[in-house]
Amino acid sequence: MHVPGLFTGLSKDSLDEAFGAMEEAFKFMWGGDNPKEAKGKVDEALTKVAAKVGDAETYNTACLMEPRLWCCPWKSAFLTETAAGLKKIRLDVVLIKMALCGLDGEMEKITDLLNKVPEVAAMQKDLNDTLKDAHELTVALLEHKTGPFEGLKSLDTVFGLDELDGYEEAIEGQSKIVDFPKEAPKDMEDDVIVRLSIVYCMMEYLVKHTSAILKGGVKLS
Repeated sequence: MHVPGLFTGLSKDSLDEAFGAMEEAFKFMWGGDNPKEAKGKVDEALTKVAAKVGDAETYNTACLMEPRLWCCPWKSAFLTETAAGLKKIRLDVVLIKMALCGLDGEMEKITDLLNKVPEVAAMQKDLNDTLKDAHELTVALLEHKTGPFEGLKSLDTVFGLDELDGYEEAIEGQSKIVDFPKEAPKDMEDDVIVRLSIVYCMMEYLVKHTSAILKGGVKLS
């Protein structure tokens, strides 16, 4: 009774930081301003995501003993669901990073090819916007205590959340600047086309998992 809001606040803040770290990972996944340092930045961000999601889940178990008094019930199930969604997104980014880096660890070779396609920028923006909306709506829901919830007003749209803008166009544009190899490579996992295919495939999973968090928030709202 002497520490109202302690555990719920810690849980919410930890999840907030996890979202912020994931946004950093999204930023450097494409190379950023310094492609040579991008890999380390992505690894650092993903490590923080894992740690903060774990903290949020740990504090969430303690929230059950916290008195809510005049406040609405703590959204424990929603936090658990959102944390699980962030874990999926983190895994998607890990797989994308592995495809970008290849066997030599030089991710700028593939990020340079991706950034040459104008439609890829639309994909980046769509992913970033979806994650940002999911972040803001999640935090707003966890902070909400009394009265009507007005958080949905900040969303531009709730339609087409799991569709990636410019996806098909980006694949067509990518195929115009990447030649099919004349000979089979020694290591298929290091082939440029294979690595690009993995990135585009995982991008579809990434937007679906990101939009799933946002949809969960919209449903709860």
